[in-house]
Amino acid sequence: MYERPRHWRTSRQWHPPRTLLAGHAVRHRFGVHAMNVKLVQVHVHFEYTEAIDAILEAAGVAQFVRYRLVDGKDTEGRHYGSQVFPGNVTVFQAIVAEAAVDALMTELERFRVAKRAHEHLQALVMPIERQIGVVGAAGAGAAPAAGKG
Repeated sequence: MYERPRHWRTSRQWHPPRTLLAGHAVRHRFGVHAMNVKLVQVHVHFEYTEAIDAILEAAGVAQFVRYRLVDGKDTEGRHYGSQVFPGNVTVFQAIVAEAAVDALMTELERFRVAKRAHEHLQALVMPIERQIGVVGAAGAGAAPAAGKG
């Protein structure tokens, strides 16, 4: 995997680079997170953007990405922002701790079934294999902040 330099004669003198060390502190020091988090993606009609914002905030999601006025097709047809196909879709992507995913999905489902007009909402949960950077606030189900070093 990683060989020691030849001029070091004993294994006691050789230490692997810090990036190869396994451990929570080293991963966070270098900003690489391999935690139990999921990517939640929500598709909703643009007029319900504020309601989904409120649901994400209530669920403790500190950061998310929102793509506004996206063209899309759902159960109600095409939404291209034109007179022929009116309306647009908003897409949210949030990195959420695995422990908090069920509560968030429950709230999204509660919103979806509350009115017939909300039935178009679609939410997906996808695994994250690797993540680089700091996400969210500690305690909100997201990765803790990277240490200074």
